[in-house]
Amino acid sequence: MYLNVSNSYLEYCGLNWKDCVGICTDGAPAMTGCLKGFVPIAQKQNPNIIHIHCFIHREALVAKTLGPELKSGFDMVVIIVNYIKMRPLKCRQFAKRCVGMEAGHSTLIQHTEIRLLSREKVLSRFYELRGVIDLLFARKPERLCRMFE
Repeated sequence: MYLNVSNSYLEYCGLNWKDCVGICTDGAPAMTGCLKGFVPIAQKQNPNIIHIHCFIHREALVAKTLGPELKSGFDMVVIIVNYIKMRPLKCRQFAKRCVGMEAGHSTLIQHTEIRLLSREKVLSRFYELRGVIDLLFARKPERLCRMFE
């Protein structure tokens, strides 16, 4: 099945199996299975094809094994973001302060385990808006951390 579809597509594009030098997959058995997977079928057509595991998935795997210092820092960021995002009043105050400070963004990104690149985006946005976050918690007794000092 894979071979027929792949051959048809390569023919449609005017390519040949000899033009394929590498395949990047997520490691799913349908792609990498030793007998019926796409990679072995493709390697029968061109034995020089190199197979690698997708770098995005590698980042996700590495992120699950963060050291204790990095994990505690990221957990603190998630706590602060969730604190703001889960309270409508805080969220509105935060958006107004972002607009007032011309911050470039008016919302934080909430972390989810499902989205692979979620951590990077959460941390980037948090860092960009750290001044607004610090100002939001500066005069409040519920200030969550001193990471901006």
